[in-house]
Amino acid sequence: MKPPIRIGIIGILTYELIYDRYMEPVRITYPFPVVRRLALELKNTGRADIVVVLSHNGLATNRLVAAIPGVDVVIHAHDHEKLSQPIAVTRDGKTAYIVEAEKWGHFVGRMNLMVNKETKTATLLNYELIPVDERLPKDPAVAAMVRGFDRELEDLYA
Repeated sequence: MKPPIRIGIIGILTYELIYDRYMEPVRITYPFPVVRRLALELKNTGRADIVVVLSHNGLATNRLVAAIPGVDVVIHAHDHEKLSQPIAVTRDGKTAYIVEAEKWGHFVGRMNLMVNKETKTATLLNYELIPVDERLPKDPAVAAMVRGFDRELEDLYA
């Protein structure tokens, strides 16, 4: 059996200072040094073979995030774009991928990567956007869980 792939996940919120007053007492800061430190720490300590950044920032910021050493994938949000193919960002001979699945759960993205555990790099095998509509079959376990949450909300707010 192959050893498992370890995935490190870093989450960052908006970097737009215009929103700073809405988040008090939390302060919006420059995200790049923090992402760089965390990504390299995850990889250099062996805690992650690949690093995924969940980012609620615009594409221009996320291109810079993807260029940070140690980052392999940026799941991009904020612009509500439907990226039918990942955007590849190459730095130092390694490629990171940016993906976004439009807005409000209309699509779910599926990306398959081949991970080289020795070089700690990921290569894109394929990517697709799956529409979330009536053609997508419901998962019985998830549907049951949602019904349970619905009942709890009805009891709480009825």
